[in-house]
Amino acid sequence: MKRTIWFLAFSFALIPALSAANNWPPALGADPKDPQNWPNDPGYGGQWNYWSFVRAPATQTVRPEELALGSGFHADEAWQTTIGDRRVLIAVLDSGIRWGSPDLVNKFYLNAGELPVPEAACGVAPAGHDPHDANGDGIFNIQDYARPAPNDPTHLPVTPCDSRVHDTNGNGFIDPQDLINIFSDHVDDDHNGYVDDISGWDMFEDDNDPNDDTDFGHGTGESHDSSAEGNNQRDSLGVCPECTVMMIRTGDSFVVDTADFAMAVLYAVDRGANVVQEALGSVDNSSLAQAAINYAYAENVTVIASAADEDSFHQNYPGSNQHTVYVHAIRYDSSSWQTATTYLNFNNCTNYGGQLVLSTPGTGCSSEATGRTSGMAGLLYAAALQANILPPRAAETDPQGHRRLSGEEVKQLLVTTVDDINIPNYDPATQYPSQPGWDQRFGYGRPNIGRAVRQVAAGKIPPEVDIDRPYWFEVVYPDSSPCCPSARTSASAPIATSHTIGRSSMRPGSSPPTPARTGIPSTPRPESLSPLAPRCRSRCGTSEA
Repeated sequence: MKRTIWFLAFSFALIPALSAANNWPPALGADPKDPQNWPNDPGYGGQWNYWSFVRAPATQTVRPEELALGSGFHADEAWQTTIGDRRVLIAVLDSGIRWGSPDLVNKFYLNAGELPVPEAACGVAPAGHDPHDANGDGIFNIQDYARPAPNDPTHLPVTPCDSRVHDTNGNGFIDPQDLINIFSDHVDDDHNGYVDDISGWDMFEDDNDPNDDTDFGHGTGESHDSSAEGNNQRDSLGVCPECTVMMIRTGDSFVVDTADFAMAVLYAVDRGANVVQEALGSVDNSSLAQAAINYAYAENVTVIASAADEDSFHQNYPGSNQHTVYVHAIRYDSSSWQTATTYLNFNNCTNYGGQLVLSTPGTGCSSEATGRTSGMAGLLYAAALQANILPPRAAETDPQGHRRLSGEEVKQLLVTTVDDINIPNYDPATQYPSQPGWDQRFGYGRPNIGRAVRQVAAGKIPPEVDIDRPYWFEVVYPDSSPCCPSARTSASAPIATSHTIGRSSMRPGSSPPTPARTGIPSTPRPESLSPLAPRCRSRCGTSEA
């Protein structure tokens, strides 16, 4: 958390003064460079990794090729379409939460099945609405039990309207821990096997309060990165400022046991999460962990996973399991974003390798990349709700149909809309090599969430492509063992017809040379395999292209 405190102290001097009546969220086509179209969070003036442009004075130092790319992942452009949706739930699996977090308190998930309806003094929900939504704003959150002071732009719930509610933890406002302390009655009212799970769960200590007991702070920072409230004149904002966040404590730090991780994934999916955000490393791996991730995948949930922080090619569990979106960080190449010559530098506190998918900008290593990318996934689900995209398949754990994309579709949207990282004239003394298309140091490239959200808004959902064999850890001997790739593909017919049939190929090594990608790839067929393996081609029934 030290990086956040320093960052904000620095940024206050940079952002122009904005009123609470600024033009945010911005209109479609608004100029992202105009401060009147910025959120009024004071930290936004330094959130370089959100911008679709390069801000002065860096315009004088950055590579000319990057001026058009911008310094970040284009959150400012995505917000012109959506800033999120409270029906989209991001489950943060981590060290727990510091409940005294003002920028998150209004964002926390509450379980109506374990809480009483707020007293009439808090308001009465309109007929046909959830009776827990006492203030009638369409959201069940802490503000249905406590209200902010009049004309308070920070929206901090300081005044209980329910006589049963008070500040039990002494942090100066009402938060879900207060409800946990007051309303826990040792009865499993919603019959889900978790007694009094009022706001998430602690899998590490098996209780109903995911409080960060060791005050480690990692889970709180993760939640802020993806989901912090926006335009409230406080701190900085998350990538999906209108997504709801649920805390599931999985360890006393970011190092966990995979049994706790697996149970947390199962709980998150069953409670309706769209995104599982896990910036974790585990001391082991298990079939249960993979089964839990597969369950999330089958239920249209996206698992965003950290590649860890050691500048190594080794695998990091649980993220190295199949059916995750494995991410790491890139950053600027100088002491500050103002003097950068590039914003595409490999971040040395982050890993790489054959499973890497995305390079997300941030100075906070793979952990920050995981949080920011989880917020991007939240924006995609929100955009799909807004565009009324039909759910890809029925999901037993999503009876209200809030998951309008599958986990594979979210991954394909992020992958097929990236800004490629390819710096031909790199400095070998300070930079790692890159190449067109995928490579092991940068994955498919830097996500461009503005472009991805526009794809969803236009109804352009890429086909699902799930290559399930060979496993990443399998050793393939093309001349002596079967090596035909196995893949599952699907898409709705009207959408699939807009894509070109592609090819699958096999090549040796973690980062073989690849041709530049153009357009959006689609459902592959095993029509051409690498010249590496003639016997493999004959076994798959294919011929040389």
